[in-house]
Amino acid sequence: TWRHTGNQADANDFSHNGEMFINGVAGYSFDGQPLHILTAVSTSTRDFQAALGDYWFSSQYARYFAGYVGEVLVYNRVLTVEERQAVEAYLTDKWFGGAGTSIEQPVAIGQAGRLAVNFNAVFSALSGDGRLHAENNSVVTLTDYTAFAGTASGQGVVALQATDGADAYIMSKGINTVIRNDGALPMSVVVTNTGAETFIGSLQNGVSALGLTQTGTGNTYYTGTDSTYTGATRIEAGTATVASGVLTKFVRFKPSATRPEGDYVNTGYQLSEFRLTLGGADVPYPVGTLATSYGKTASSKEPPGDAIDGSVDTKFYHGSASPLYPLVLEFPTPVFFNGYAWYTANDADGRDAITWTVETSADGTTWTVVDSQDYSADTSLITTARKTLVGQWSVQGMQSAMNVFSDLSPTTVAAPGKLAVSGTSETVGSLSGDGAIELLANGTFGIHTTDDAIFSGSFSGAGTVVKSGTAVQTLSGTLAVDGTLIVEAGVLDLDGAVLDGITNIVICAGAELTGTATVSGDLTVTFETGGCYSASLAVAGALTVEGAVTLTVPQGVVYPYYGTLFTFASADAATRQALLNATKPSSAPVGYAALVRVTDTYAKLTIAPVGSVMTLR
Repeated sequence: TWRHTGNQADANDFSHNGEMFINGVAGYSFDGQPLHILTAVSTSTRDFQAALGDYWFSSQYARYFAGYVGEVLVYNRVLTVEERQAVEAYLTDKWFGGAGTSIEQPVAIGQAGRLAVNFNAVFSALSGDGRLHAENNSVVTLTDYTAFAGTASGQGVVALQATDGADAYIMSKGINTVIRNDGALPMSVVVTNTGAETFIGSLQNGVSALGLTQTGTGNTYYTGTDSTYTGATRIEAGTATVASGVLTKFVRFKPSATRPEGDYVNTGYQLSEFRLTLGGADVPYPVGTLATSYGKTASSKEPPGDAIDGSVDTKFYHGSASPLYPLVLEFPTPVFFNGYAWYTANDADGRDAITWTVETSADGTTWTVVDSQDYSADTSLITTARKTLVGQWSVQGMQSAMNVFSDLSPTTVAAPGKLAVSGTSETVGSLSGDGAIELLANGTFGIHTTDDAIFSGSFSGAGTVVKSGTAVQTLSGTLAVDGTLIVEAGVLDLDGAVLDGITNIVICAGAELTGTATVSGDLTVTFETGGCYSASLAVAGALTVEGAVTLTVPQGVVYPYYGTLFTFASADAATRQALLNATKPSSAPVGYAALVRVTDTYAKLTIAPVGSVMTLR
């Protein structure tokens, strides 16, 4: 595969001089220059793509191309219009049409290997633990993938087509990568790791339902877009963390000052590694990532590419001291991250950056600062140790992940598994299990319940919990969440739950809160018009009720009914009046009347026959 680096006019039409390396063949844009066959594959091989249907010598400079090319045909004469159209139609069908080329022989990808496919293809057997990279929106179909435990990336679809519903042990690594089940039976993608790992992509049903299972003891950070799979999601072990981040095509590390003391001061700056992170785990750089810095080339000594080669034994050094030219990373497809780290070089601590910004861009022209650091007041905070991690920093301006876990998928979080939402919003399907839910950085956790489900596990952290969906979601554990509980739709049943930190409950129109729970402190309950209440809450602190209260009764009650709505340490006059003015249940039998009694410590609902004698305590 080739990558043309473009030119100053950004018209990648082969008409401008622009050196390219073609897996051992170097050329100069057909601008009167011959091709040169190299004796060895260039170490700076590029990835490259043409717009479908473009051809040299056409003068159609509006039909630019940039990115990846799978095949180029060269003729010793100018083709006729009919010949050219026939060739274009053939290439279109070959690379982008039909079910794809069938590859019958077994294919193995080694750990350091990468198989890039930019046409529709069907692999009969794939094995190994390397990377499968789908390009150009291609559909890569795997019929036997049981021996493949690698990763998938790129902008395309990896379609799993096992006849026996075998699970796939594949880690997705691309924000635009889709894993789909095209097999005849339901199956799951299984994520297992013992350290820190990232899963980036989208999971989709195809012919059959797809699910997701996490095992292992590690922490897997998930992000991606628009997963709509309907198979089960199971977090059985380890921690599954949904994280927010920045999606970008360019990143720029821009130092403005170096250490004023030490060896080789005022002689430029250097670093051995610059890494992007997601939840603290390294984000792999896509193949084809370009590292550049003004005044340095790929063939320079200690070039920019050494900053992203994965080794602290090499380094990027720029000798310009004024100005300090930034390190710019350009990715073939957008990269998602929420932090970064860098490592010192092997020598010359006077070249360590002490003040810098990190910036992102969609086009390489307009830049946005996502982090800035200034250690000029205390340079000791930048380590003088060589080939050592300086630190890790978070970035700002992060966007939310978009439906990484499908809200159409019944979700089980089973102990010792944990599902964490950090600084973003994530909604799962009907929730069951006895594991743990954690909200970090004011995250929002949604439960879209379409089938009745019971979760007996715990909640912790700070943020918001939202119940949606038409079915009954039961929570019977501890909600140690500093924040808000929102009943948006359907029924939320608190079955002996402990609300330790919840300070606000919102009951939306058409939704209902039922069951029993204890509240550790003060509580404000907000009723939207039509929000229903049949619960019994024991509030240790002050109770505040806002909005028009609508009362119902729990399912299966026996009449006459005597129920406690709230107990509380105190309630202001407006709250007591709102409870007294509550809309009474309309389901009472004929001849029965409903009465709300409010005192300084409780509110009770009684539904009894008209004319009966009631003793109020």
